[in-house]
Amino acid sequence: MQDGSVKAKEILDTVMNIYIKTMTEDDDKEVVAQACTSIADIIKDYGYMALEPYMSQSCRR
Repeated sequence: MQDGSVKAKEILDTVMNIYIKTMTEDDDKEVVAQACTSIADIIKDYGYMALEPYMSQSCRR
């Protein structure tokens, strides 16, 4: 991977970990809905395959 790709993956890892934690642990429905909307926006922009590695992680929690 090139340096830019590595940095982008690090950022995506951080963002997705926050979103997944929010969706699984937050009690505020509006906060959870916003996390879901943000993930949907990432899928629209980059495709499902960009987030596929995180999907099993979100199902385990």
